[in-house]
Amino acid sequence: MDETTVRYDVGKGHLRAKQFAEATAAFQSLVEADQGDAEAWQLLGASQSQEKNWVGASSAFRKAETLEPSARNRYNLAVALSEGLSRHDEARLYLERALEADPSHAPSKELLAQLVARTAAPEYDARQAQVQIQQIERQRGPVPLARKFLGVFVATLVSIVACVIWWIFPFRVLVAFGAGWLVGLLTAKTCGRGGQTAARISGWTSAVFFIPLCGWFLYHDALQGNTWNILLDILAMYLSVSQSYKIALNTE
Repeated sequence: MDETTVRYDVGKGHLRAKQFAEATAAFQSLVEADQGDAEAWQLLGASQSQEKNWVGASSAFRKAETLEPSARNRYNLAVALSEGLSRHDEARLYLERALEADPSHAPSKELLAQLVARTAAPEYDARQAQVQIQQIERQRGPVPLARKFLGVFVATLVSIVACVIWWIFPFRVLVAFGAGWLVGLLTAKTCGRGGQTAARISGWTSAVFFIPLCGWFLYHDALQGNTWNILLDILAMYLSVSQSYKIALNTE
């Protein structure tokens, strides 16, 4: 038996048994042991696709395509981008690259035809798709420590300003939604990109400022027995924190 393929057998066995979580764990251990193993990255993407973890699958397939730019790896990445993340333009670009690598690759031809038919737009902006790919590639790697501190500073400053506005204007739910959106967006921009780091900074900072403010409103509305305002206060508290986290997480 070929020793170079034996190491994949455990994970492939889990895939055949539809034990996708176990397969993902097995292939994850392989890529941690050898970051340059394109086949392990491809199999990791396959198992994560079965789990409907499209973000993880697209990341794994992208790594496999970088290490081994074959038609198969480009096709798998296109599937994850299109079917899982609805990034159809970027998927079409990778399908075209797959056909450049292998003009006879039937799955790429079929999926490309489906995307054209589905979007009813044979023409698309390949340059813009390329820009999106470059942006994603620039976002790889951890957020620098200096940007993290700057993100905390900006999130704190914006939260303080938002609290002042919130105190002045009575439209609590509307202000809460806007405040959360602004904190999340500016924190992500300051960190250089969205993602888990920016989301945690934004979410925790907004919670530190907005939850006590909402608690103060809740206390006084409870004393007055104003049930409607109490419900609005709870909604505002949830919106301010959740919005800041979601915006920072998803901002490009």
